[in-house]
Amino acid sequence: MQFFSVYARGRGEKAGENVILVKEGFSWGAFFFLSVWFLYQKMWMCALITIGLLCGSFLICDIMSFDQKIQAGVFFFWSIVFGLFANDLRCWSLVRACFSFVDVVSGENYEHALVSCLNRNKSI
Repeated sequence: MQFFSVYARGRGEKAGENVILVKEGFSWGAFFFLSVWFLYQKMWMCALITIGLLCGSFLICDIMSFDQKIQAGVFFFWSIVFGLFANDLRCWSLVRACFSFVDVVSGENYEHALVSCLNRNKSI
């Protein structure tokens, strides 16, 4: 069972047209793909911050002459951090894009949770 935060903007002609569900918990996509995941989600500012942090971290590692094991550890650290907080950053980005928090729903997968959301919240 997965939990999703529901965000909605306005009212569309079709039910659920402006509804976005964000999975709660760890984001494997952000863990493996980092800034590419943020770009895919159209989170431009987060993608730039991610690229900046990674470049800055590797520049510091290079200046301090750290070996490749430490550089790999730094990359793994940032992967864990962004995997942990990517969905929270997505919620923050949605609020900045005029979406409002509606509900928390659960379901077997995204589609099941969306149906559950639309059944519980007829107004969106």
